[in-house]
Amino acid sequence: MFTEIASIPRKPVLHTHRTNWSSFRRTIEDTIELEIPLKTAEDLEQALADFTELIQGAAWDSTPSSEETNPHINCPSVIREKIKEKQKLRRRWQTTRHPDDKKTFNKATEELKYLLNDIRDKSIEDYLEERSLKYKDRLCAHPNPTIESDILIPVVSRRLQRRWPCDLYDDAQRGGGECLT
Repeated sequence: MFTEIASIPRKPVLHTHRTNWSSFRRTIEDTIELEIPLKTAEDLEQALADFTELIQGAAWDSTPSSEETNPHINCPSVIREKIKEKQKLRRRWQTTRHPDDKKTFNKATEELKYLLNDIRDKSIEDYLEERSLKYKDRLCAHPNPTIESDILIPVVSRRLQRRWPCDLYDDAQRGGGECLT
């Protein structure tokens, strides 16, 4: 399973919807050489190669790079399966409008949300641990004791644990059981 979302770079293209066509025309008009001899096959091949390079260069110069657009996202197969399951349940609920279908759809949505949060938290935790170990020597000399610790322990949400603290759970005060924190 991935700890972070990997991006797949796009293939380079000559033009997009953001190509500046007036700049393209100006570049070609300024740099094209029209008076070249085309008497032999080698002259023709050389002229064709030069013309192709001219058009490619003008197109690349007048088109912004594809890095400015959103890259394709490659996500783990577990998440893709959960998304497909959620979409299937949503379609089923929209056709039937049955309350049980709505409950299963909501449950799948909540599971997907928790899964995405867990992956994000794991990614952040791994990043912090890596940075902490990398710069531990620098941090050990720091006078602040909270900075000296290796990593910050992530606070797990009470809602994710489905537990309540002792002061809200009266059963612990009555002696009916242990505290669930």
